[in-house]
Amino acid sequence: MSTAAAERKAEPSPRLERSSLITLLAGNVLLELGVGFFFPILPIFLARRGATAAFVGAVIASGVVAKAIAQYPGGRHADRYGRRPVLVFSLGLYTVCFLGYLLPLPLVAFLGIRFIQALTIGSYIPAANAAIADLTAPERRGWAYGQMRATEMFGILVGPVLGGLVAGLNLDSVFVAAAALCTVGTVLLLRLPRVRPALLFDQPPPRPSLGLIRALLPAILIGGAIYYTIGTYDTVWSLYMVSRGGSTFQVGVSYAMYALPVLVIASLLGGWADRLGFRRSGGIALAAYSFFNWLYPLVANPWILIGTGFLEGAATSLSSPALSAEVSRRAPPGGQATTQAVYSTALNVALALGSVIGGPLFVIGPRPAFWASAGASAVALAATGALSIVGSARRR
Repeated sequence: MSTAAAERKAEPSPRLERSSLITLLAGNVLLELGVGFFFPILPIFLARRGATAAFVGAVIASGVVAKAIAQYPGGRHADRYGRRPVLVFSLGLYTVCFLGYLLPLPLVAFLGIRFIQALTIGSYIPAANAAIADLTAPERRGWAYGQMRATEMFGILVGPVLGGLVAGLNLDSVFVAAAALCTVGTVLLLRLPRVRPALLFDQPPPRPSLGLIRALLPAILIGGAIYYTIGTYDTVWSLYMVSRGGSTFQVGVSYAMYALPVLVIASLLGGWADRLGFRRSGGIALAAYSFFNWLYPLVANPWILIGTGFLEGAATSLSSPALSAEVSRRAPPGGQATTQAVYSTALNVALALGSVIGGPLFVIGPRPAFWASAGASAVALAATGALSIVGSARRR
């Protein structure tokens, strides 16, 4: 079967496409609600058991490393066996792992729990991104990934606020609520159609090549710098808010206020990701991250930090859908999930670096931690600009 014929065969009917996209987005909302419930509280949960900022960084990094390990095999399996089995299996195991936090274990054991939990969900991202590409035309993928980004932000908007309130009463209840939400999401994803791309294309999923990596390099540079910053945030943001006198409720609100503009812009204006393209939207995001990470250590009031995070969320909202859409358009036939996995693996390596470096730097002080992120964004912005200039010169 030719590639063009296989792609036509792979296209669902418009009704099935809409129904499947809604199902995938709804399942992702529940996953992100579960993550939003527990993840901002995790550093506080560990700190109350005697963990230092460096140990919190190690726990966050262990999860990021586990995700990176799982990305490529998960993408290969999603291309070979279909998106639905990987999504359901991944989210189902992730849900069970929440119960591990309730066990009376020594502090060091949470390194292993977080590693195992992240390993189970690592396959989810490339499979979900591939499913989005399956269900949308190439010229509309920025919009579609914008909707996916909006579901993530809805979880971050609502989850941390409710999770912060629950944590103020009982930290353990946060993990129970997160498990319940992800259980419902797992059941919902069973409604997705089962399609096996490897059968449609009469060939196994392609393996990564230097050519593919070169094609993805601009997106990896931009996304890597962004995820380095996110890794730092994951490790130190809650601790920084508390050090400035913030409560667990204010920690939750800070995550929600970052997510609010992303939710609105990605859901209503996600089509602009296709119009701007990944270079311009990514460049705006890198400039914003560089500026705000320079600013954060100079701010002492928790409510001002919350307002500043709102502005940062607005400035960086379209970068993720634009980058994911560009990666999907550069994927070879039959290798959509594998290509997404290569990209996601690179991002998770950067995320791990942000966690591992950001935690110890925060022990020294907030300025080194945040300013290292500002520097990473500035360097990536300069590097992608140089690549663009070189590429234009070669085309001439």
